[in-house]
Amino acid sequence: MLFEPITSENSLLEYVECLVSIKKDFEVLAMNCTDRPITIHPKEIVGRLCSISVNFPSVNMVDVEADKEKWQPAVNLEHLDQEKQEAVEKVLYEYCDVFSKETSDIGGMKDFYMDIQLTDSKPIHVPYRRIPKQMYKTVKDYMD
Repeated sequence: MLFEPITSENSLLEYVECLVSIKKDFEVLAMNCTDRPITIHPKEIVGRLCSISVNFPSVNMVDVEADKEKWQPAVNLEHLDQEKQEAVEKVLYEYCDVFSKETSDIGGMKDFYMDIQLTDSKPIHVPYRRIPKQMYKTVKDYMD
């Protein structure tokens, strides 16, 4: 049910239009716009209830097959030597589904450039690991 407040010019309370579930009692939000307490009498009419019906439109679902065909993304690799070009082309071919294939694909932004740092400027610190005494000879033989 829909609660619609009845507004009157001399009312000091404001009621909020809301959906209510009618059982025995129900609550309605009222706002006191004054700085003093207000009493609501038990038989006072503050609004009316209207029955409502909701019709949700049906949603048709369609299964779409994703294009699983592999393709080679157009990436300029001229600055790399032949060996590195082949390695990068192999990776690009393997992960081609993360690139946009057509201009209608999301992600096709020709003016977007990004520098990806492939090396870490901060050296990696590996803590010293003590070798057990019984393994000294094995490690020394392995190192030689």
